[in-house]
Amino acid sequence: MFNIYGNWEKAKQEFDGLTFPDREGVEIDKGEFYRAGRNINLLKSYELYFKPIEGCKVVGYYNYCEVSKDVRNRKIIIYNGEKNTCVVKVFTKHKEDIIF
Repeated sequence: MFNIYGNWEKAKQEFDGLTFPDREGVEIDKGEFYRAGRNINLLKSYELYFKPIEGCKVVGYYNYCEVSKDVRNRKIIIYNGEKNTCVVKVFTKHKEDIIF
């Protein structure tokens, strides 16, 4: 359980103000790829760890294509273990930046 003592509503408000950081994450193998025309390009996936908010676990993910030199997807997730829920904040999806 991640949210034993915290306030979920307060945690979500603070989470809404988060921006995606400019730092490198830990490489993880998720086996992700995308099709670019006839080519299949593998993606390197990374995980970023954040300080917990109100006892809730916060993790960021992004993936990168070495062929096109692009970040394909970026998102941050906050988990509420007590209620078994999460909120996802997407910053980039399929190389398109999301405007908030």
